[in-house]
Amino acid sequence: MDQTLYEASHAGNMLLLSRRNTNGGGGQRDVCFLSQTCFAELRNQGGFTPMHIASANGYLDIVKENLCRFGATVCHLRGGKRDLTPLHCAAICGRVEILKEIISACPESLEDVTLSGETAFHLAAKNNRVEAIHVLVDLTVNSPMITVDMKRKILNMKNVTGNSALHVAITERWHEVVRCLVRSGVTELNDVNESGLTALDLVLRLPKISKSSYAEDKKTEGVLRSGGALRGRDLAAVNWLYMPSKAEARRSGLRKRVTRLGQLSIVY
Repeated sequence: MDQTLYEASHAGNMLLLSRRNTNGGGGQRDVCFLSQTCFAELRNQGGFTPMHIASANGYLDIVKENLCRFGATVCHLRGGKRDLTPLHCAAICGRVEILKEIISACPESLEDVTLSGETAFHLAAKNNRVEAIHVLVDLTVNSPMITVDMKRKILNMKNVTGNSALHVAITERWHEVVRCLVRSGVTELNDVNESGLTALDLVLRLPKISKSSYAEDKKTEGVLRSGGALRGRDLAAVNWLYMPSKAEARRSGLRKRVTRLGQLSIVY
């Protein structure tokens, strides 16, 4: 990336960017900076574009300018070794105004994942960005542009180790993040990771570091149990208890109906 352009993006300096565009001495290349896609896709040594840099640093004006000039495609640009999008950068750094702007322009960006299968929810949860999690949940759950099924999918996407954002938050002991995700109403409390562990299993396995941390762990356990959370070993038993035999189903002549036990789907 051109050094002047990089410095302007990193500093959030729209005036410098504009001057670089109109008064630079680089001929045709200067003209393209703010008017052609080559500006949007220029990268620094770390592989990040101006949109990534502005999103990470919270420079709303530059983010808006990128979206205005280049459209929603800049929301899907990948950067760095982890294949981060601008939304991912904003989530990691807790830039809530940037999250709002990007999601408003491109709700589909919520489905983008890193090389490790992490969504913006995973990254915000891992970094204890409480306000960012609140904004992500609110914009996802209350968006008229996102279907109910898609809302559920987005909040419960799993990374390469089968962990959802809820699993990550519990493992990191970010209790307020956990509560926010549980209160969303669409987070699956009984999803299991690759080790067959549910959210409740994970909180029960947390090491007892101190009295205060143990007290917080117990509060989170209570929040999960009140929402219908179960241990992994109990899921099979519940399924077996409520699942009729094929013969019984034929004799009854009843249509299959789905109910909920906590947040576990049961067919009977």
